[in-house]
Parts: sequence; C-alpha cells; structure tokens
Amino acid sequence: HLLMEETAMTELPETFGKLLNLMILKMAKKPDGQLAQSTETIDPVINVEREAESILLPPSFSKLISLEEFDARAWKISGQLPDNFEKLTSLKILNLSHNDFFSLPSSMSGLSVLRELFLSSCSKLKALPPLPSSLLNINASNCIALESIHSLSNLTCLQDLNLANCGKLVDVPGIECLKSLRRLHMVGCSSCAEAVRKIDKVLSLSLSLIVSLW
Repeated sequence: HLLMEETAMTELPETFGKLLNLMILKMAKKPDGQLAQSTETIDPVINVEREAESILLPPSFSKLISLEEFDARAWKISGQLPDNFEKLTSLKILNLSHNDFFSLPSSMSGLSVLRELFLSSCSKLKALPPLPSSLLNINASNCIALESIHSLSNLTCLQDLNLANCGKLVDVPGIECLKSLRRLHMVGCSSCAEAVRKIDKVLSLSLSLIVSLW
C-alpha cells in the first residue's frame, strides 16, 4: 500500500511501474476550490502555481497488475489516459475525479473486476467509452463537457448512476436495461430529454429505485 494524499508531488517517475506488488495507491489532493480556501491566509501564490501544472501518467503505470484501488483525485492529469489501461486487471476502485483529461481509453471495458468508477468534476471529459459490465457505481457528476456515453446496456449489475449537472449530455443509451439500478441522479441534465423518456422503463424494473431529476 502507498498512501501519499495531500503531498506536494506533481508527477510519478517512469520507474513507478516496477512496483508490481502494489495493491492500493492513494495520492488524492484537494480540488482547486478547497485548496484556495486552505492557502488563502498562508500563501496565495501556491494556488497560482498549482493551476499551471498538468501531468500525464507514465507509460509504465499499466504494469501495476496487482493494483486494486487507485485514487488520483485532483492530480491535474491531462490529455488522454494510456491506451493499455486494461492491463490493470485487478483494479476494483478507480477515482479520477477533478482531473483534466479529455477522454478515457476504449480499453476501459477490459477492467473486468472494476466495481466503482468516480469521474466527478472532470470538466474536460467529452465522452464515456464502453465500460466493464462489473461496475456497481458510476459517478460522473459535474462533467460539464460530457456530450456522449457509450451504451450502458451491458451494465446489468449497476446500482448507482450519478450524471448530475452534465448539461451537454443529450441521451443515456441503454439506461432502460439497467435492471439492478437503485439510484439515478440527473439533476441539471436539461438537454437529456431522450433519457428521461426511457426512465419509465427503468422505474418499472424496481420499485425501490430513487430518481433525482431537475
């Protein structure tokens, strides 16, 4: 286990992929808004410097085949995640919230044991690729640039789907097939009329489903 939350580190070395037995990696930072509040009376320059940072994960990261939990909130990860992300075959929890990447690799569907995916406040993310059928929880709230989602029809185990404030999203393909869904959050999805028309079918699948709309 490597726990390095709230450190000043801004990048991982290429040799990081040699940690073949690493199972849990937590390196979350405070999002910019929280950072600004905590540094306001100490050194306001810190937040300016942080705003200019942007990083990519090293190519060797995909060698972490034992990794089960990865928390990289607010690390300013930019660009595109490595295409060989599916090599992280043990990954169960993935938290990439508050980052700057614009797309996820199509190989995400290869993460066959992934249970929880957190992408909230990834303001540049435009699309969700095919996702693994093992998912129980997806949080993509406040992804203000999100325009499209690949069909979710294979996610028959999904219990919690949060798409709140994804204002550019126009449809959620396959939402009517989510037989295990228990919580659906779509507040602020005013353009998603097509998905709303399908919600009646979702409601008929479970009397305990909690739906949060605008």
